[in-house]
Amino acid sequence: MKRILIIAAVLLTSFSVMAQRPTNNPFSRFGVGELVFQGFGANIAMGHTGIATYSHFRYSKLNPASYSALGRNHVAFNFGFSNKLSQFVTQDTAVINNVSDISFISMAFPVAKWLYMSFGVIPYSGIGYTIEVSDSLYTDVSGTKIKETYDGSGGINQIYFGSAIKPFHNLSLGYNLYYRWGNLERHTLVVIDENSYDATTKLFNTLVNSGFAADFGFIFNDTIINKDEKRNLFEYTIGATYSPASTLKGTYMRYVSRWVRYYSNNFTDTLQNDTLQTYTLPLAQSYGIGVSFKFKDKLKVEFNYFSSQWKGLNVLDQSGNLQNSQLLAFGMEYCNDPFSSKYIRRMRFRLGAFSYKTYLNLNNTSIDRYGVTFGLGFPTKSSVINTSFELGTKGTINNNLFKENYFLFNLDLTIHDLWFIRRKFL
Repeated sequence: MKRILIIAAVLLTSFSVMAQRPTNNPFSRFGVGELVFQGFGANIAMGHTGIATYSHFRYSKLNPASYSALGRNHVAFNFGFSNKLSQFVTQDTAVINNVSDISFISMAFPVAKWLYMSFGVIPYSGIGYTIEVSDSLYTDVSGTKIKETYDGSGGINQIYFGSAIKPFHNLSLGYNLYYRWGNLERHTLVVIDENSYDATTKLFNTLVNSGFAADFGFIFNDTIINKDEKRNLFEYTIGATYSPASTLKGTYMRYVSRWVRYYSNNFTDTLQNDTLQTYTLPLAQSYGIGVSFKFKDKLKVEFNYFSSQWKGLNVLDQSGNLQNSQLLAFGMEYCNDPFSSKYIRRMRFRLGAFSYKTYLNLNNTSIDRYGVTFGLGFPTKSSVINTSFELGTKGTINNNLFKENYFLFNLDLTIHDLWFIRRKFL
């Protein structure tokens, strides 16, 4: 009964705590916002890999087929927290920003010898920005000042339910089903100021959307054995994922008003107030492939390639700002002996790097992201505390754009337990 209450508590916490993902990033003004990496803390520490992760000690949402690696009675809870310190740089200025939030809540458990399940909450995208642009126009009569303010908030949330089966000893298949929902808020404020004339125009755009999506995973895992010496040479895993294109459907609300002062006279007018328009928001199909090698049950090396097909999609009339994304990722993990009596021999040391061509192309310039990662896994009696650190850069100051230099910290708690064990003696 207590374990059923724990599951219910995790579900309720997942729904209530992660309603929106806080962010403050000018890049989130475009497309559907800043896309969220779908892996956990250990995946980040290993350079954003995880498609070919197959381990009894953890599972990877990046590939739902990995759920079957858990033992028959092995249940795992995952909870993540992150903090991102960013410096946004243009050719003229530099601004520092700091954002903290809950990254994900997830759980995986066995149902039968051949069936494993997982569920949880992890955001799909986040929107949060405030951009101010000022200019002055001078004439022979008076000076005119123009100030434009762009701000946005919201994002796309998602709940997932996944399952994996193991039809053969070396083969695993899995899927994740998603329900996605959220509000996309984008506002514009234009202020014109003269000695005898002031005008303020407000444009409020709100999109309320929801929809379903899915992704699928495949994993093949085997061990190469030296038959003469009767020992394992290495273990290898091949993983692949595919997510079909999906859509969100919802309501588009637009409100436009203007306030005017001419000498001592004031005028206020609502130019547009539409709340019944419907729209369809397309989300890209994606696919990934990964391979990992594990040597002497100590050192693991993983390589991933992942791509999403955003080019040509009409996402909120921003098709010209979108391109196909590509991620190349590499990661390493070393653990001397997970069952050793010496604590340092049970610790996990992780290192990685990645090159990411994002789905944004602004001013005919690809917005690319690069980073190096590292982290530690601290085992306890029934859990693992994973820390990960990421140093990266995104964007460029060329072509009137901006660049983000950032430091990302993740704290990931994985709790393990044994359930569904029958007692032999009462």
